[in-house]
Amino acid sequence: MARLGFDTLCDIGVESTYGLEAVSYDAIPILSESLTPELDQVRAEILNRGKLTTQYDTSGLRRVTGSIEGLLYFDTADDKGKLAGLGTLLLLALGGEASDTNEHTYYPAKALPSGTLRLKPKSGSIAKFLGVKVNTLTISGEKGAELRYSAEVIGREHESGDTPTTLPTTLVPITFMDLAVSIHTSNVQPDSFELTINNNLITDMYANSDKILEPERNGWLEVSLRMHFPRITSVEETLIDYAENHSPVNVTITASRIGVGYTYSLEIFLKDVIFHAYTDHVGSPGVVPLELTGAPSAIAEGQTEFYIKYSKVSST
Repeated sequence: MARLGFDTLCDIGVESTYGLEAVSYDAIPILSESLTPELDQVRAEILNRGKLTTQYDTSGLRRVTGSIEGLLYFDTADDKGKLAGLGTLLLLALGGEASDTNEHTYYPAKALPSGTLRLKPKSGSIAKFLGVKVNTLTISGEKGAELRYSAEVIGREHESGDTPTTLPTTLVPITFMDLAVSIHTSNVQPDSFELTINNNLITDMYANSDKILEPERNGWLEVSLRMHFPRITSVEETLIDYAENHSPVNVTITASRIGVGYTYSLEIFLKDVIFHAYTDHVGSPGVVPLELTGAPSAIAEGQTEFYIKYSKVSST
């Protein structure tokens, strides 16, 4: 039987030590994946072997690269309404987390944990990827659709594994219609947004091993935000003024769903965002759109300048 993608299982867990398999997992709702084992070769360029090509001498560095993409969901069975699978990816991407009675928060930290990711198509072998680190994580949304995530990862190695856990039946999708966006003191109405976290990880190898060293940041943490507005009114003119004057403004993106007895919320907060680029090109006789691109003026470790959190609060 051919491998089929329609019933692929995927889950991820946090490792206590880099490359040591996780002991618990969360199922991930995925749309696609491109996780690729890379098996380098050491090829000799000796001239006197009588060959027309270089010749394979031995194996080289082994690692895993690629990405996974999926949709955002609240898990209504969880006491805090956790984000199915994405919560673990957020921890791997940002490094810090804190829990309160009704909410869970992820925030930037200096050290980044690693994870184990398992993948099984409808038919075929089960792959287990160890020492997975998130290099970039993007959360995006556009009108008429569910919110999405995309994570580019770097893994240490792969091997066969156990069957991943199935998605729970208690998931509620997070859609663009659920969004409320605030910039400074104004509620605004974009028709799309994209938040990107870039850890700028570096991979190195070391002597007497074909494995990579644990990837670490090799540059600044970069957090960027892009928003598109379908038309320019007096509100969007104010946003252009913020960009022109390099005015720092707080940005909050909130998605809320009301369920049976509870309100489930996702909140993204960025402090002192400076919009450093905008486009307001005229391309037709119709309305003129606006696109803004910006980043927080600075981000320290902790929850002050940037965080992403989910919550579950009684609505009765």
